[in-house]
Amino acid sequence: MAGNHGRWQHDGSESQKKELSGGLADHLLGVAFEKRKLAKDHIQQVYDSVPAKYHKHIRILSQKEKIWDKDFFLTDEQRRRGLHSYHSKTFVETFRPYVDVEGRITEMIDVHQEHDSGYTLETYADQIGTHWVIECVFDGLNKKGQPVKTRDRAVIGFGGTGVDATNPIENATTSAVGRSLAQAGYGCIGSGLTSFEDMFIDISRQKALEDLNNERKSRVMNQNDRGDVQDLDRDFSRMTKQTCEPDDPVKMKNSLINQLIHLTKGFDQTYVKNRISQLLKVTFNGRFNSLEVGQLRLVEMYFKQEIEDQQVS
Repeated sequence: MAGNHGRWQHDGSESQKKELSGGLADHLLGVAFEKRKLAKDHIQQVYDSVPAKYHKHIRILSQKEKIWDKDFFLTDEQRRRGLHSYHSKTFVETFRPYVDVEGRITEMIDVHQEHDSGYTLETYADQIGTHWVIECVFDGLNKKGQPVKTRDRAVIGFGGTGVDATNPIENATTSAVGRSLAQAGYGCIGSGLTSFEDMFIDISRQKALEDLNNERKSRVMNQNDRGDVQDLDRDFSRMTKQTCEPDDPVKMKNSLINQLIHLTKGFDQTYVKNRISQLLKVTFNGRFNSLEVGQLRLVEMYFKQEIEDQQVS
């Protein structure tokens, strides 16, 4: 007999989860609806308040907010309505707008042109303790046309994962410039000083770390299943080297490509090419394998949201 938490279900492993049903399901779906509505209303308010010429610099990112300290087996309908459940927690997926750094720079230049005023925007590397950082110093006018001088720093992620694995200096420079301009009021739309690039880099870092940890756990569990039980610390030390095998990122990328092919098959392909080019600010040739993993993840999030919006409307 199903109660608020529902019946037991088996997932792909042998662990068990309860179905989310009854009163608790209604409650969590209600919470999810309200949070997603607030997020959607906020996005609309941002578009209404920001001049149209800057709309192309407003970028939408997916975020997950915890709403319950337990995970459940979810139906397809519950997932479609924004619920996610894993790691002993249940989340609602919402979306939040951010301005990209190019938009902040564009807005800053426009303000100075309106006031016929000059500005300086300088970046340089510095070492603080054991870390190298990029510092940006902005000297000019704030969004209201008042003189201001701001500075901010971003750590260079040498030897990092995710996007930092290939472009650590560029990422730090972009972050520092965006934060420095945000202190002057540019690109602030209710999401704090954080730029789109800051969030995208942070998401990429978290995903890379999560993938690394999951790979480590999977390898250790597989060894334990074969009766080869070893000290976990020694296993994790050894796995750190093994998780950099060249086929891992290839599999990840191919999986994302297959998902995007499935997601976009109902769209006009010219629209897909133009939309991805606008989203990533690149000339997209129509081939998903020409994109990096981080770009593929962003495109996937965008089209999932577009499909959901179409279903709701």
